[in-house]
Amino acid sequence: MLNALIIFVAIAIAIAATVFIYTGVMDLKDLFTSGILPLFATYLGAFFAFKLNEDKETSKLQDSRREALNSTLFVLARQRNAIHQLKKEFDRFRSPIEKVFNLPAIKPPAYSDLIHNFADLEFLLESPEPNLLFKLTIE
Repeated sequence: MLNALIIFVAIAIAIAATVFIYTGVMDLKDLFTSGILPLFATYLGAFFAFKLNEDKETSKLQDSRREALNSTLFVLARQRNAIHQLKKEFDRFRSPIEKVFNLPAIKPPAYSDLIHNFADLEFLLESPEPNLLFKLTIE
């Protein structure tokens, strides 16, 4: 729709320019310096400014998504390490009898900072596999 409007305006300007030149109202030089050139320069300037702003917003969105994924990966690695350390303590004793009588009481460190901010990961719902966010919450 927008492309058709742009083509229509360009054709209308071309027809008007042709009429102005043949009737002698304007010279070709005047037409370009006072009509067509500023119009196209303004259009191109606005178009490139829009594209630059759009690219900047897209880049900012991708940076925030990358930051959320990196944070999630870091938290997952720390959670895996915490579970691995606890399991290593349990695996020192083989049988359930040994675990009952020989395994010392273990007070794990506070893992209150090992939480995910799932609100930052909501963009995963728009991915080809939206179930990934649900799987992550289960983990």
